[in-house]
Parts: sequence; C-alpha cells; structure tokens
Amino acid sequence: MVPEFSDIKEIFGNRRWPEVPSKPAWTDLQEGRLPEDSDAVETIAQSIKNGRPILVIGPANRGKTFLMRSFGFRMTQEGWSVRYLDAKDLRSRQAIEAVELAPKSSNERTCFIVEDCHKEVEEAGELLAWASSANLENCGLVFTTRGGSIEELGEPYRSLVDDGNASLLAHRPTETFANQIIRKFCEAIQPAHPDSRFLTPTDMTSLRKIASGPI
Repeated sequence: MVPEFSDIKEIFGNRRWPEVPSKPAWTDLQEGRLPEDSDAVETIAQSIKNGRPILVIGPANRGKTFLMRSFGFRMTQEGWSVRYLDAKDLRSRQAIEAVELAPKSSNERTCFIVEDCHKEVEEAGELLAWASSANLENCGLVFTTRGGSIEELGEPYRSLVDDGNASLLAHRPTETFANQIIRKFCEAIQPAHPDSRFLTPTDMTSLRKIASGPI
C-alpha cells in the first residue's frame, strides 16, 4: 500500500509545549505559545504563492520540522489545505497524481510538504523536477532535506535551484529567533515557578545566561 499525504495536524502532539519540546500541540500555535521564525515562514509562503516549489535545507536538528509546523499553521490560517508526507514513504508517481487531483481554485488551495528528502533522494528529486515545470497556481510543494549549502546537494536539486526553477531556503535560525524561543519557553514555564526571577528576562545578558546553562 502506498502511503498518502496526511493532514498537517497529524504531525502535532497533544500536550502543551514545552512538555514535549519537539512535538508541540496545534493549540500551542492557535494560542500563540510557540516562537515563529516569521522571516523563514514568509519566504516559503511567498514562493508557494508565486507558483514555485521551494527546497528548505539545513543541518540535522536545526528546526526544519518545527519550521514546517509554523508554516503549515500559517497557511491554514490563510485558507490553504496543507498536506504532509515523510519522504521515506514517498513514491513520486503517486505523489504527482495526488497533486494533480488536489483542489486548485482561489477558494480551495492546497500545499504539499515532503520532509526529509535525504531519505529518498531519487523519488523526491523526480517530484521536485516535475513540480518545477508544472503549473502550480493555487497549489504548492515544499521539500526539506539535510544540507548546509546548495553546493552540498546532489542532482537534480542543484540544477533546479541554479536554473531558477525552484526556490531555495538555507535555514539557519537567527539569534533573534533563538532569543524568541527562550522568551516563549520562560513564559510557558513561569506559572509553575512564580518566584523565579530568572523567568522574566528583560535584556540580552539575561537571555544568554538562560541559554548557556541550567537555571
């Protein structure tokens, strides 16, 4: 049986962040408890709205999945249906059929996320190559994979990006975003530690102290 794309909500957990830091709940985003790398989310969203697939690259454990959750939530808030698939389950022909059959009107827009493409390079490459020449109006594809730069990517990824047929985002969390994570974390756990002066950081020095070691 060929796995199908799932609703983006299925990659969320059911416990409030940061109880399980790597798997927040959908309600965490609804209630504004999570930090958001808004610049990265906006870059991805603009590529999709312009009809271009986008490849998001970054080293392991640098927040690509966290970013996809933020992006997926943002797009649903704008009326898009967002579907998700781990690349280890990807079969490019079936994925192309799913994209072709997806609603693509101004009232029914669909975005597909294929994550961890390093697990299935050939299949993901075929899908990205197809998407790069397809009419993706009101429909988008986002691919994530491990890598530090375009030079580290193999084919067809490098050529598609170099030729301008696909967008590229080299995801590197900024210091501003890192500080936002710390602030949101402090806000989330502060009710359980109301007397702690460390959980209301007001300057960069305090933030760096929290980030560098245990409170």
